[in-house]
Amino acid sequence: MPLGRRLTNALASAAVGALVGDAIADAQSGYRAVRRAVLETVHACGDRYEFETDFLIRAGRAGYRIAAVPIPTVYGAPSHFRALRDSVRVVRTIWHHRSGALH
Repeated sequence: MPLGRRLTNALASAAVGALVGDAIADAQSGYRAVRRAVLETVHACGDRYEFETDFLIRAGRAGYRIAAVPIPTVYGAPSHFRALRDSVRVVRTIWHHRSGALH
């Protein structure tokens, strides 16, 4: 994983972990296994990469356990992540939850 992505992932994971009160190993992983009950209960917001951040925060605050299973990073097709624009959206989502405002 490129250094920039590694750093931003670590920062996002630390911020989300602080908001939910538990360590989050990888807040930006594109792979999730989610129980049906969680999907029926947690209603996240967002159009792009901020959705997963919002989902993790809402699920953690609702008391659901968030676990990680390490998988290797494989780069193939180019990423659709827009570094500046999508990073701002993720940070905005974290900030809204930090300040108590839900969008």
